[in-house]
Amino acid sequence: MIKVVLVGAGFIADLHLKAYLQVPDAQVVAVADVDARRAQQLAALAGGVRWATDYHEVLGLGDAVDICTPSASHAEVGMAAAALGKPLHVEKPFALSLADAERLLEAYARTGLPLMAGQTERFSLIGRTLKAVVDSGEIGRLVLARITRNHGHFWPGGWQGWQFDPAKSGGIFLHLGIHTLDLLLWLFDGAPRSIYAQTQKRASGEMEMSDYYQCVLKFQDERSAIAELSYALPRLGDTYRAAMLVGTAGSATYNSAHDSFLLDDSGPHFWDEGLGPPLVRQLAHFVECVQSGQQPLTTPAQIRTALRLALAADESARTGRVIEL
Repeated sequence: MIKVVLVGAGFIADLHLKAYLQVPDAQVVAVADVDARRAQQLAALAGGVRWATDYHEVLGLGDAVDICTPSASHAEVGMAAAALGKPLHVEKPFALSLADAERLLEAYARTGLPLMAGQTERFSLIGRTLKAVVDSGEIGRLVLARITRNHGHFWPGGWQGWQFDPAKSGGIFLHLGIHTLDLLLWLFDGAPRSIYAQTQKRASGEMEMSDYYQCVLKFQDERSAIAELSYALPRLGDTYRAAMLVGTAGSATYNSAHDSFLLDDSGPHFWDEGLGPPLVRQLAHFVECVQSGQQPLTTPAQIRTALRLALAADESARTGRVIEL
């Protein structure tokens, strides 16, 4: 049984706890949050485990640490976990700056312990199926991809507090866009050359953060990808997703408006599972890595490149320039 300490007790930490409860070899043994009420409530849901407002008080109680705090604190908490020799899972974004990311990556490179970034698209039915198509060679070598994700979650009734503050969340590219960018890096398995991005406020003009982006990513070998993300659909819970893969020997497409279900021997499954089932797979993978000592699916190089891409996309949207990588 792998004992996990959850640092953070907000919305995403609640989802992490529910996911761990479905992982047979995992047990949350402590919770920390600066808000005592939230920490106590989540600890109660975990079965009345130890809680604290200072994460240093409980960090050493488990076999591993899972960071679910606001993005700006990820590096600080992660370094404390590294100092105690604890395998680490970090919610996206891994950090808000390349300097902080490098500091944490180097600390774990020295320990050799598992270090995982929470890139959930790699564990979704859609993401895994797209990757399987590319790896199978059915469409030849991937040369072009387009990934679209539209949701009704951002406003009204969606995010709260620090999530609306780009200084704390990193803005739409780091807080949300990094999922699609990481998926594209995983699919292409290549070195990015440049990125060009644009953003809009389609439904949240009164807030600081944009709710829509589109970006063009080019790789060193001239292959390219388009990523589009919106949280401006009119109703909370609305979802529209699409994907197109073009290879040297064929293509593959997916559209949630027409292909909502995956059929296999166990019956129909709704493609867009929400966050729950992919998160269970993601954290089960982390627990497996802690047990075996193997390195997670998100490698240090990929963690670094995904963050670099998200930061470059943000710079491109602010300046109107193509950012060379």
